[in-house]
Amino acid sequence: MNIQPIIAVAVALALGACGVADHFQAQSRMEKSRDAYRTCVSANLKDPNQCDPLKAIYEKDKAEYEKT
Repeated sequence: MNIQPIIAVAVALALGACGVADHFQAQSRMEKSRDAYRTCVSANLKDPNQCDPLKAIYEKDKAEYEKT
């Protein structure tokens, strides 16, 4: 019995699962940074520029999420 095809399928499935986990981790980071940015803007309506650091983090996280 040749087990090489079985090993190849197992490796492919494992690698695919890693990609799914990465996607959900990136989504979670993006959602958390988005929520932090929105909360900051809501609390600083007169000067939303105070939230620029959080906006930059959100935009970075969003770009990473979109790559997955």
